[in-house]
Amino acid sequence: MTTQSNLLLTIAYDGTPFLGWQETQEGPSIEGELKKALKILLKEDVEINGASRTDAGVHALGQIANFHTERKPDFFKFLKSINGLLPIEIRVTSIEEVDLQFHATLNNRGKRYLYRLSYGPAQYPHLRRTEWHTPGPLNIEAMKKAATLLEGTHDFKAFCNTKKNETYASTVRTLDRIEIKEQDQQTLEIVIEGNQFLYKMVRNLIGTLVYIGRGKISLEELVTLLESKDRTEAGPTAPAHGLTLFRVFREIVNQKDDSQSDHHKNR
Repeated sequence: MTTQSNLLLTIAYDGTPFLGWQETQEGPSIEGELKKALKILLKEDVEINGASRTDAGVHALGQIANFHTERKPDFFKFLKSINGLLPIEIRVTSIEEVDLQFHATLNNRGKRYLYRLSYGPAQYPHLRRTEWHTPGPLNIEAMKKAATLLEGTHDFKAFCNTKKNETYASTVRTLDRIEIKEQDQQTLEIVIEGNQFLYKMVRNLIGTLVYIGRGKISLEELVTLLESKDRTEAGPTAPAHGLTLFRVFREIVNQKDDSQSDHHKNR
């Protein structure tokens, strides 16, 4: 009798040419491309569970996804083969076997996102696909104070866009970290970590922080905004191409799924 395996992939991608993670009939997706490549390699249809349904144009360095299979591939050969089948914008960076009960969507305890933006008069051309260019001065100290106010547990309904056929039992979420890092050439890296995120919440937070940096929203108004839960009073949704899913924090399911262990991984 064949023993089933639960395999976990870590995936990096340039989201520019894709309509997001989730498979759709409307165009190419990360999930769809992975399923096609896996079918060729494994000679079977597999269902993939991704940790995050990133939007169209959003990138990833540390997306994770698991699937069950009747096969036990050689991991080194598997990596070489699947990356040879995938579009150049998608790469599987590691594969490991995890407990049969592990589910990448359900068994993650949070995510780290990175958003890059430049506010100088000109942007380096090679960064145009991974960085939002929004020229004009920013009050970075005010943005940092706002980030501190946004950390912790709040009702983030004001930062949630409406999505067809999707409702939330609660819009209360916890942000463990919002850190604004000043880089060279009038560039900011904004790190956001949390347990769960609402639809377009990260990009709405970024848009609001930029509005605060431009003096369009005050710190006092930010506090009122959180209390009012009014999306129309928050800043705009920042462009998708500045956002990268940097890391997914996994829950441990038995001993096979140990995110600190490297001996299961092949990079």
